[in-house]
Amino acid sequence: MRKISMLMILPLFLICWSLQNEAHATHDGTSNDHFKTKYSLNVLTEPNLFYIEGTGLYDDGIYVTTGKAPEEWNGYKFVGWKIDGQWYLYNPATILMDRNHRAIAHYVLEGKTHNVTIDTVPRVGSVLVDGVLYLPTELPLEFKWDEGSTHTISAGDAVSEAGGTRYVFDKWTDLSRDKSRTITIDNDMNIRAVFKTQHYLKIISEYGTAQGSGWYDEGQTASFSISPAEVIDERIEGHRYLFAGWSDGDYLTLPENSITVEKPTTIKANWSEQYLLTLTSLIPEIAVPGSGWYDKGKQVALVSVEEYQSSSADTKYVFDRWVSRGNNPVLITNPQSESASLIMDNAYNVGVEWKKSYYLEIITPYGKATGTGYYQEDTFANISITPTELEIQNDKIRVVFDEFDVGDAVTRIEPDVGNEQNNQKIGVLVDRPMSIVAKWKTQYYLDVNSVQGQASGADWYDRGSMARIDLRAPYTPAGLWARYTFDGWSGDYNGESLNGNVVMNKPKTVKAEWKEDYSPAVMNSSIIAGVGAAGMLVYKRTKRNANGNGNGGFLPWFHHTKNQELPHQSSTKSN
Repeated sequence: MRKISMLMILPLFLICWSLQNEAHATHDGTSNDHFKTKYSLNVLTEPNLFYIEGTGLYDDGIYVTTGKAPEEWNGYKFVGWKIDGQWYLYNPATILMDRNHRAIAHYVLEGKTHNVTIDTVPRVGSVLVDGVLYLPTELPLEFKWDEGSTHTISAGDAVSEAGGTRYVFDKWTDLSRDKSRTITIDNDMNIRAVFKTQHYLKIISEYGTAQGSGWYDEGQTASFSISPAEVIDERIEGHRYLFAGWSDGDYLTLPENSITVEKPTTIKANWSEQYLLTLTSLIPEIAVPGSGWYDKGKQVALVSVEEYQSSSADTKYVFDRWVSRGNNPVLITNPQSESASLIMDNAYNVGVEWKKSYYLEIITPYGKATGTGYYQEDTFANISITPTELEIQNDKIRVVFDEFDVGDAVTRIEPDVGNEQNNQKIGVLVDRPMSIVAKWKTQYYLDVNSVQGQASGADWYDRGSMARIDLRAPYTPAGLWARYTFDGWSGDYNGESLNGNVVMNKPKTVKAEWKEDYSPAVMNSSIIAGVGAAGMLVYKRTKRNANGNGNGGFLPWFHHTKNQELPHQSSTKSN
């Protein structure tokens, strides 16, 4: 092991002494140097032989000159100064203190040589050594150089081969990447210039701008792209070219692609020719799907909804047919079907025609209405209602269909055999969305009762109308003992006249009242009493004549003819 000499320790001691003095000058307040930027200079020898002046801290911007290096010292020969790794031509060295610096005086032992080999890998490039060019066929080179001597070596330019392959300098085997460099001989050396293999990647495209062509290291992943991916033909409207993919690479369908370069490669961008198909509708709010770009020669399906209902739900559009529009007529297969097709040989404009229909609504509080639904514009809708009468409360309240309220709509009467109400079934011209109301009348029943005579007026009446009631006196004569006389109306109507008017604001019942008159009984009693007395008198006289006590007597009151015989006389005569 080499012993540490005082010459090796002395530079370190001087550096510490200089730093200590600098610190003292800063803390005693006698100097303003601490307000200035200072940089360090470290002066050494290689190998570490002795001390050379110059090590210390210096203000920014000043020039410092080192001590002069001896040309020879104990068998060592001075080679030169290296300032921060770069050779310096003068002795001593003068250095601008604009940053920290390291100055090394290099020495070599005299008379010692080393073997130096220079070559390339692979052996494809030339080498320039101390100004002399050596071709690949002359490699490898063998030299004996003095220790401490310096030499300049440089690798040659890239070498290209036919077919898109070349070799480019990469680095030296000691990992230096300087193509041209100066070396100092301090031992045996084997230096080789390493060349890397590169292949040419060619990106071609008929349209757009292809990027990524160039030389790539073998095994390197190269990125390439095409832009734009869509190229509009400015000469033909509705015509374009669309990027369809690459002939090679990792991402064949994307505009940005990549590939691992293993050999010279040519990659082509493929394009598809397309035409624009525009699908339109005469109804702005109906969007027809399918508009867009299609490959030339492609069969395109045309699909439409069968019908479309507007947002207000009162208008509906029913598919009619496909029609060709624009400057380029096209043959459409099955144009009257919701599912049609065409061949894209040009840019086409195709429209959809619709039949407009309106919603007709029939509103009715009673019965069942027929005819509600959608009708094609300017056609007649047949509407009707059944039944036309409904009893709400048996024999008291009912509703009766009156008419359809159609406003100003055009109507026509629909013939219906056996239909007494012509307004029960009508035709309405549908030229807009419509709401038709079935109007009904409420009717109340008037019940008219009488135990005597004949009462009239019982029937159904519209609400609020006037009902006429009448009473006829009985035709039969009064009884023997009593008779009946009209005593007025009772119930939902009060009156003393045999007829009257009843306001029908609800179901009503009216009854004719009668009272008994006994004046015939008094008269008939007097008559009967007189007839009885006369009969007794006749009886007595007749009896006396029969017994021979009379002179003749009276004839009975029922004797009418002079020749008529009394019964008892007839009866007696026959005996």
